[in-house]
Formats: sequence, C-alpha cells, structure tokens
Amino acid sequence: MSKKQEKDEKENKLLFIAIGIIVLIFASFFVWKIFYNPEPTTLDDVYQETLEGDETEDNFMYNGYSFVKAQGLWYTKIQAGNSLYTIPFHYNPKEVEDIPMDDFVRDYLVDAYYDHNKTVYITFDPEDPSLGFVALANGEFSVNVAKTLGLNLIASCTNDSIEVCKEVPTITCDNTEEPVVFFDPNGETRVSATGNCLTIQGEGKELTRAVDRLLFNWYDILEN
Repeated sequence: MSKKQEKDEKENKLLFIAIGIIVLIFASFFVWKIFYNPEPTTLDDVYQETLEGDETEDNFMYNGYSFVKAQGLWYTKIQAGNSLYTIPFHYNPKEVEDIPMDDFVRDYLVDAYYDHNKTVYITFDPEDPSLGFVALANGEFSVNVAKTLGLNLIASCTNDSIEVCKEVPTITCDNTEEPVVFFDPNGETRVSATGNCLTIQGEGKELTRAVDRLLFNWYDILEN
C-alpha cells in the first residue's frame, strides 16, 4: 500500500469517527428530549408550577401569592384594576415579617388616594452619606406604587444644599399638609406613620427591606 493510500485510509477512518461522534451527540439529544422532563425555562412556567403546588426554597406560595426567585430578585403577580403586573422585589415576605410597622400605615395610603388626589411627596436628606441606599430603596418604592397604585409621586429634598435639590420642592414632614414619604437611612428598620408623614427607615440595605415590608402590606400580601 502506497503512502498516499495509507493517508487516504487514515483520513477516511477519522471522518467515520467524526461522523459517528456527531450521530451519537444527536442521538443522545433526542433520547434526552424523550425521556427527560425539562425544567421550566421561563418565569411564568415556574410561577404556574408554584401555583400547582411544586414549591422549593426559591419558589413558594405565600398568602395566596406565588413568589419566584430569578436573577437575585423575587417576583410575584399583582392585580391592579384590569391589569396583571409582574413585580420584582429584593426580598420575599418571609424575609420582612420581623419589621415593625405602625397600624396607621394603611390609612396613609387611603388618605393619599381620596383626600389628596393621589399626590405624594418623596423626600430625603441630600446631605446624608448613605444616599446610594436611599436611591435603591426609592427606586423599589417609586416604580411599584406608580405602576400598580397609580400614585402621583413628586421628587423633593428636605433642603437645597446640593444643586439638584434647588430644582425640586423643599419638603419635610413639618412644612406641608400633603402626604410625605421620608426615606431615613439611619436607625432601626421600621415603617412608621405620623400625621401626613410616612417614614421608611433602615440602615444600608435594610432601607429596601423596609420598603418591601410596606409594599407587601399595601398589596394585601402581609398584614401589620
């Protein structure tokens, strides 16, 4: 046998081996499709399976609501009017049950709705060193209530010590009778209501945890 024939025979063997490997790959793929029941691939799939009783630590039912964890956030569906919204939270209800909240917090929402044309001022101290946590908590709060509750949120500051605050109203809990939400990134994690002022309080990420505690109450997921 010539060297050329040996080379051709070797190449043919390699070709047959390669074809065989490809066939095995496709065969194993089809066997997998037939005999393996794949995991749900979308959030809605997991949401539906949770409703049907297939629960884990990353998806479970809570007070009639299905909660699913995906990419570090918790999702549930909230009915608002004729629309159903998929809402993200940083925490699930079990993780915020321990946060104290005043009994009057729900009255605050009703008051904003019916006595103040759904208008609420969002305010914070621009000189506080924890503004990054305030921004995170405010984002969680504002996106939720604007979308599902239809509140008219007005950005404000407690003083105009920085340039951006010169362009918005200066609002504190004491200088207006309109509903005010004050983000306080200091002290005990809690949600309190006094008069027209709702204070969401907590150090660092605890501020966002307090926001989720409030939202779960307003959505009738978690009582006081």
